[in-house]
Amino acid sequence: MVFVFVAIHEDLDFIPNKEVDDVKFWTKNAIETNLRKEVFTPNFEIEYERILKKLKIKDN
Repeated sequence: MVFVFVAIHEDLDFIPNKEVDDVKFWTKNAIETNLRKEVFTPNFEIEYERILKKLKIKDN
């Protein structure tokens, strides 16, 4: 199961949750640099493309 979230936030210390052990924030550029390099699961890559289309986020 894959959950993809989009966050725009200045302060990266905003997830005070005892159920979350670790969070890593990736920039769009960092994700796209690592696509199709077996860094991410195939499900994540499918969901990433889907969320970009849904949010109408284009390449810069």
